Amino acid sequence: MVEQKEAKAIKSAYNVPSYINPALTLNPGGSMPAYSKAKQGQTINDLPMIMASGHEITYNEKANTATFTRGNLSFTMPDSILPRGLRVSTNKLLDVLNIEFTKNGGKSPKITTTLDYYMAACGLKDRKEARRQVSEELETLFTGSIDTIETGAGGYKASFSGVRIIQDYLFMKDGTIEVTYSDKYYDLMKGYSSFFIPMQLLRINSHKNPHSYFLLDKINIQKDMNKNKPNEDIISVKALISICPYLPTYEDVMLGNKNVKDRIIKPFERDMNILRPTFTWKYCHSKGKPLTKKEAADLTYAQFERLMVQITWNDYPKKAKTADKAEKPGK
Repeated sequence: MVEQKEAKAIKSAYNVPSYINPALTLNPGGSMPAYSKAKQGQTINDLPMIMASGHEITYNEKANTATFTRGNLSFTMPDSILPRGLRVSTNKLLDVLNIEFTKNGGKSPKITTTLDYYMAACGLKDRKEARRQVSEELETLFTGSIDTIETGAGGYKASFSGVRIIQDYLFMKDGTIEVTYSDKYYDLMKGYSSFFIPMQLLRINSHKNPHSYFLLDKINIQKDMNKNKPNEDIISVKALISICPYLPTYEDVMLGNKNVKDRIIKPFERDMNILRPTFTWKYCHSKGKPLTKKEAADLTYAQFERLMVQITWNDYPKKAKTADKAEKPGK
């Protein structure tokens, strides 16, 4: 529910409301930190990927809804929202809410942030456009619902149906954003552990680099889920291109102009290269074995698809000061 009303917030350093921890918002001088802590778990990790290649769409004409499904996760939205669907900006607002939720220790389903912080985190300058964007994404998260199956160690398995992300929200004229997670979604979020997310994730221009958000998100999750393992910073090209929503398949390209390099390889490399503020990368074979000069100079698609990508992070935080212990939802 949206309610517009005047409200006053006490301002602190860097023009950020006092209820937001400056350590997780702006550095002295107004710059964003390189990383912030956020919750990560199966459903929230999978949600940005639901629009990747391989998802299915089903329509319920009686209920006037559309459902996007990929793997064990489905997101259902009203027909009125279908034209814009789940966008990168939807995920970015979820990230901002996640950061604030994590900062407060997950002690309450109620989260407060501001339009100023969202704009600073996302590198936006047009306040009117940012307000429109946030309003639309709040509506999407309020009216949509999730169906998912969570699995875990020891045979843990739990089904969640009709889970709304947002139960209620208030977007004030001064830019204050107050959100309340639904009880079921809050239950999920409480059970997740925390990790570091690179703040470049929020600043990616998805119009210029449509795959970069998904690539950075996937690589960062891979790192956390495989920490202290040999594949912590090595991931397959095949896994990465599978979550790029706008890359054509090899089969589709071969039905057209057959220019695989221009339509798949170059867009992939372009959208990886803009992530250099966060990491550098290079192709490799398994276990980090480097390519030969001949392989690098004349890369075929068959070779490309079999390769791995090795990541070298720029100043990735060593570890959290305190490890958040995850519990099963409902505990």
